[in-house]
Amino acid sequence: MPYGFCMQHDGFIVKSEFEDDAVWQTLRPKVGALSTPNVDGKPIDLDVLGTVRFKITSSHQDLEPMFPTKHRNAVSAEIREFIESIEPGVHQFIPTDINLQDGSKASGQYYLVNICNQLDAVDDVRSELNKSVYSNVYISVGNPNDRFILRQDVVGEKSLWIDSRVVGVEFMSDQLHDAITSSNSSRLAFIKAEFS
Repeated sequence: MPYGFCMQHDGFIVKSEFEDDAVWQTLRPKVGALSTPNVDGKPIDLDVLGTVRFKITSSHQDLEPMFPTKHRNAVSAEIREFIESIEPGVHQFIPTDINLQDGSKASGQYYLVNICNQLDAVDDVRSELNKSVYSNVYISVGNPNDRFILRQDVVGEKSLWIDSRVVGVEFMSDQLHDAITSSNSSRLAFIKAEFS
């Protein structure tokens, strides 16, 4: 059973910003906060990107193994290794230096995840989603009434993916979902999807 996932909107959002504005300007064409056309499932040129320095601007002192930031999800080295173990060499993990609000460095290595599987898997007939009035995309921010029906023949054995027609939600396999929830990562909201 696949899962859609997005930021948990409960008032405890991990707020953050790039310390080097040039990094954001470089990422901007590839990394939209919620804009699907800017997220094309392709690797980012890390030589052009340089060192990514991130500052947590909220009061979080302990960062969870996977948490959303304004621009990408961040994962610990352990979650990165797990994703690599089930879907090796597919996704891009951008090493990130994270400083906390008080100026101290976050413990452990974190990576921004650039999901490099882009699919068109939504079953238009059976899914119950809000469609944008401006384009042929679905808008979702974790609404529990959303019903994602995905075509299993398109998803196949993928573990982590974005859908080219869904804004606000990314997707993962039940295996990855179980690993992330068992790691006490609570900053993500999950929507159980179904296969057609």
